[in-house]
Amino acid sequence: MTTVILLMAGLGSRLKASKNKMLVKINDKPLYFYILEKFKRHKCEIILVVSKNDYDYFNSLNLGYKIVIGGASRQESVLNGLKEVRTDRVLIHDGARILLSDRIIDECLENDYDAYFVATKVINTIRYNKDNDFKTLNRDKLLSVQTPQGGKTKLFLEAALKNEARLAEFTDDISMLKDVDINVILGDEKNIKVTTPNDLSLAKFYLEMEGLI
Repeated sequence: MTTVILLMAGLGSRLKASKNKMLVKINDKPLYFYILEKFKRHKCEIILVVSKNDYDYFNSLNLGYKIVIGGASRQESVLNGLKEVRTDRVLIHDGARILLSDRIIDECLENDYDAYFVATKVINTIRYNKDNDFKTLNRDKLLSVQTPQGGKTKLFLEAALKNEARLAEFTDDISMLKDVDINVILGDEKNIKVTTPNDLSLAKFYLEMEGLI
């Protein structure tokens, strides 16, 4: 069995919202509704990591999931969630990626590598700029990283505890791991993270295309 940690403690500042962006609505349903509906169709445990300010609200919904208060950074929130996992395997997902496909979820839950992450190939030309000395990077060697990311719970928990003093330095979960056999799962261009008003409009468009609203 795998436990899914859904990170839902983010602010809505870049979305120009006055509240947690997971509470912003599309067609009268909050964003968290759409990602929970995705995972409810799969056999897994679910832990919701929410902000302290939103804890009472989510607790009052009686969703049937364990609810954990997040930390000051994304990785602190991940650590708080990891401490509550009781299964051998874990899957960590940004709750704002509400368009996650069933195909990706299935491939993650069926993955038996020590660790894995979801990513897409880079399409645009990428240049590295150091003091206006531009170098074009080889797109064939680059990946655009998404979530979910996961694998053996013990590996992620030990890595997070070992790096607890500098968790804010890590931008994703896989980057904390060292000397681990890592697998890549092909992502999806629709698996966007709702961060800006444009993302919200695009998410609504994709949900309409999928017949979900």
